Amino acid sequence: MNKEVKLQPRKFTRVKFSTRAEVEINNVVVPCELVDISISAMYVRCDTQAVVGDDCDLRLFLGDEDPMVIHGIGHVVRHDALGVAIAFKGFYCDSVEHLTHLHLLNNLDQSEMALHDTPKVDT
Repeated sequence: MNKEVKLQPRKFTRVKFSTRAEVEINNVVVPCELVDISISAMYVRCDTQAVVGDDCDLRLFLGDEDPMVIHGIGHVVRHDALGVAIAFKGFYCDSVEHLTHLHLLNNLDQSEMALHDTPKVDT
């Protein structure tokens, strides 16, 4: 018996972008390396015991000296042997604008940027 599995097409383009990152899951800060990112989620390489559904705080560090920080919240949507995929729930301060610019500068298909309105986190 052959079952056909239909995969959901991704809503937003992922772009390869490597930078230092960290996620805080269950009150544990885990150093990570960003592998790819979209407007709605990211995949980071890290060693964590996170499970699907865990909420997390995330930070992406852009630059080496005095880095710009993209700071947001999300939840784990996939966990594998190399890392975790995190769907974004919201961003602090100007982080959503920084994420949008990062994605625009690294994405050939800029038409999708108008499709997504990522919520800001109230501080």
